[in-house]
Amino acid sequence: MTTGEKAKELVDRFYDTIENNVELYKGEYLVTAKQCALICIDEMIKEHIHVSQNYKWQDEIWEWLREVKQEINKL
Repeated sequence: MTTGEKAKELVDRFYDTIENNVELYKGEYLVTAKQCALICIDEMIKEHIHVSQNYKWQDEIWEWLREVKQEINKL
């Protein structure tokens, strides 16, 4: 899965949840979904940094997570 596909998947999952459970104006759904997805990615990055401090081979996963975060911001 590409970083762009993962970014879209995360935002879409939050979007669907928000759309079905929260009374917001339609234009706010995407903004709120992106904010939720960014929180998720930030937590994944933080946890990954904590776990992988001693494992050089984990660097590419960290980079992939950063790219997903960039793709979320582009949506």
